[in-house]
Amino acid sequence: MTAPHDVREGARPLPVRAAEPAPGPGPAGVPEPRRLVRLARILVRVLLALVALAVFASPFAYTFYLHYRQQWFGPQLASPAARVPAAELTRFRNAAAAAAHAPPEQPIILAYHDVAWHSTSQYVVTPAQFAAQMAMLHTAGYHSLTARQIARYVQGGSVPSRSVAITFDDGTRGLWTYADKVLRRYHLRGISFIITGRVGTHQPYYLTWQEIQRMYSSGNWDFGSHTNDLHHKVPVTPGRLGDPLTQRIWLPREHRLESMMEFRTRVQEDLLQSISDMRADHLPRPVLFAYPFSDSLGARPYKPAGSVHRIAEPAGSNQRGHGGHALHQAEGDVQPARRRGEFL
Repeated sequence: MTAPHDVREGARPLPVRAAEPAPGPGPAGVPEPRRLVRLARILVRVLLALVALAVFASPFAYTFYLHYRQQWFGPQLASPAARVPAAELTRFRNAAAAAAHAPPEQPIILAYHDVAWHSTSQYVVTPAQFAAQMAMLHTAGYHSLTARQIARYVQGGSVPSRSVAITFDDGTRGLWTYADKVLRRYHLRGISFIITGRVGTHQPYYLTWQEIQRMYSSGNWDFGSHTNDLHHKVPVTPGRLGDPLTQRIWLPREHRLESMMEFRTRVQEDLLQSISDMRADHLPRPVLFAYPFSDSLGARPYKPAGSVHRIAEPAGSNQRGHGGHALHQAEGDVQPARRRGEFL
């Protein structure tokens, strides 16, 4: 076999270096740097899409959160059984027996705010204290009143001897968590005055509508109005705060008090909104109203069209505890009125 013409016979062949592999395509047939750039672009697009989705969905997510928050059921916890000393137990039973033949008397109105453990507020009782007080009422033969019984009483009707109205302002979670079970244990009823604009807010402080509906459907609770959004202090003069339900608001930008027409319209709209909220959540129209901050003393009565005429708590109710309230009927027109007594 003859050698190639360019290789001399007997000549030593030159060493041949192995060729370095040229930059080839990556696994996907794309040069490696370009593949990384493409992956980075895809990642940025995915992140931007997620941000856009979050921005678009956030209003719906927030609306769902508000709805869920207002429908949430909290736990119901048992309170310790009340221990009544034997001597007091005998005294309560004797009083109950004597009341069976006693003439009718004015009912007692008890005003609570919340039932909770470890609270520093003077308006809060512990579950143990509340249970002991309800045990005393039950043993002493007291009859708890409904909202309509109170409304009929202040209009001239009668109530049984040893009657008591067990009321709660604000609509706090402690009513569902503790008070409901205690009242059922002693066959007593409660009346809660709710701030409808705060139902389901500031969790877990206020009741939710779902809890309120469950309490009402049990037959153990009535619900009255405590305004929709007038349970706070507002400027009534420069540098002084007051109750927006019974006082005209100071308008700093206009350097004046709101007019009587503005005042009446604002209060009327709030009270009607409170009633509308309760009806919308399957509660009956409220028949009682409790003033925020007990601030009806000295308010001049008025009766704008469509607002409510009042019925006040009867004078002479037992007066103990921290403050006074006025009950008002909410069937027809609502109006501030002079307080005639104080809740217990």
